[in-house]
Amino acid sequence: MTACFDVTARLITLFAGRRDAFNTHRGGGYLTVRQPLTPEVILAALDEDRPVGGYFLSSDSMGHVAALDFDRPDGIQLACRVGTVAWDAKVPAYAEPSRGGRAHLWFSVEEPLPGTVLRRALRVLLADARVVAMDADLSAAHIELRPAQDRLSSPDSLGTGLRLATMPHPATRKRYPLCDPRTGTPLGQGLGAMLGAIRPAPLDRVQALAGLFKPPAAPIVPRRPRSWSGGESPIARFNRTTGISAVLIRDWGVERAAPGRTVRCPAHDDRSPSLSIARDDLRAWCHSPGCPFEAGGRGVDPYDAARLDGRTAP
Repeated sequence: MTACFDVTARLITLFAGRRDAFNTHRGGGYLTVRQPLTPEVILAALDEDRPVGGYFLSSDSMGHVAALDFDRPDGIQLACRVGTVAWDAKVPAYAEPSRGGRAHLWFSVEEPLPGTVLRRALRVLLADARVVAMDADLSAAHIELRPAQDRLSSPDSLGTGLRLATMPHPATRKRYPLCDPRTGTPLGQGLGAMLGAIRPAPLDRVQALAGLFKPPAAPIVPRRPRSWSGGESPIARFNRTTGISAVLIRDWGVERAAPGRTVRCPAHDDRSPSLSIARDDLRAWCHSPGCPFEAGGRGVDPYDAARLDGRTAP
């Protein structure tokens, strides 16, 4: 029992970003549990063949775990390609196959880094492996970054989670091994051997990768005029010419924002898209009760581009 306890403790140390919360699969989906993630929790989940997921960023938006989620039939091939490029950059990475060819690629860093640094490093690796361009829409390629946000919207936010490495798949109850992406072979026989082979990525190597990131050219957005007289209101002109999608992308990191779409709301933990953008691109509102973006809630009216321009929190 002590050996099992030590193994699950190492699993948490390597791949669970924060320890004060986790999610667990019950019934038809994952439920957030705001309690400490302990070895006992992992052991109980393994005993029941039930997956447990972790969150990546602490309350100060720092984290030491990153992952790429390839939700596509050639996912394991892409994970191994990107992982090989990562090893060439002296950043250890570990591929975890899943059903239907899908895969996760895991990174554990020596010390916490800002979410922005982790996400930029992943973007650079995807570009260097020629999977997608550095400024590509990852959702169209069925690839997700973890952490999913540069920063949390508030200290109470958790962001987006992911099933912990080697945990059972919620549909098949099957567990998949961690592999060396350069060879595709499992790191060892048994969870203890696999985890014992993990090497955290050096802090300076991850920072060096992130430093190569070239952000996409942001559209030139004029600042909100403070006064006007006659003709069309500057605020109305700002909303019409800029659009709320551009502001959500630029200031809030909502990559898929576009007129007429419903996307994940950046103002709260949003596992399913709940922020609707009007077809005319003039308004956005959230369907989650209590969200600052909620129409009729604290914001009273749906947000427009001018109200969100330059803001970091609603």
